[in-house]
Amino acid sequence: MDSAPVVPASNDAEDAITLKLRLSDFIRYATGKKLRSDCPGCGLPEPGWIVYANRRGNMVIPHGIDENIFMGGGVATIAMRCTNCGFVRQFDLAHVTKWLEENKE
Repeated sequence: MDSAPVVPASNDAEDAITLKLRLSDFIRYATGKKLRSDCPGCGLPEPGWIVYANRRGNMVIPHGIDENIFMGGGVATIAMRCTNCGFVRQFDLAHVTKWLEENKE
């Protein structure tokens, strides 16, 4: 994934995605994992991606068993939206953080 099409969702002076993860770290993860930058939704090769996450990560994948969802919990993720069609991609924040720890620069 090229760093050019990824832009932060905020105008924060720092490139912090979460308290422990910077946009530059996520780009290093995406590059190291050879993530594709084309959009699975619209197919554009370089549509541009907006990165969504708050300081704790987006809690958007709820925990649960069958139809029972545990309230107040979930998987912290980093979400990215295609600037062309709105397709959303999600990455498990714990997995990304672990990979970054194991693959320091």
